[in-house]
Amino acid sequence: MLYLFLIFICIVLYFQYKFINKTANTIEILQYNNPEKDRFEDMLSDKKPAVFTNILNNINLTKRNIREYFHYYLPPLCLTYKYDIIPGIINHETPILKQFNYRYILYQLKGTKKIILFSPKETKNLYPDISKKQSNVNFWQLDSNVYPNFNNVSYLEIILRPRQMLYIPTGWWFTTKNETKSNTLICTSETVFSRILKKNK
Repeated sequence: MLYLFLIFICIVLYFQYKFINKTANTIEILQYNNPEKDRFEDMLSDKKPAVFTNILNNINLTKRNIREYFHYYLPPLCLTYKYDIIPGIINHETPILKQFNYRYILYQLKGTKKIILFSPKETKNLYPDISKKQSNVNFWQLDSNVYPNFNNVSYLEIILRPRQMLYIPTGWWFTTKNETKSNTLICTSETVFSRILKKNK
């Protein structure tokens, strides 16, 4: 009986490992209007970037009530999570960063933000620094003579407006720029299984 139980556990861990480390390299984005929980989780299981519109339409989200309303978007078997509301001035830019969390969600509270996404297959052309967490390329002030391979990169460009939410899969790279004064909620989370089985992509 113990032998069968151990086999069952190994099978569960194997399939969780495969699911957690699944990567989608296709340059496409999923879109849906205010999905139900099952539909939301089903879309994220494709491990492709996804935009959701009309999220929490009638809710004034604040630091005090984030947990009450945004827990809906945490993954099943969630172990750890973190909410950060990031204010930003107009034209503020970020470096090209690699997304390492199991689930990473941007929710636009105020203003407009432009987001550029690069799939994992573009990693070499992004000239990662020694940490492999950030690109040496400045997308917003690109010097194509210094980084010629970047000219071959394919990417997605997304404009995020209030009440819209973006899911960025693990292993994808992204950079952002505020087109107006902006407030953005960043939600990161890990599951019981992702904490121990997720590869350092």
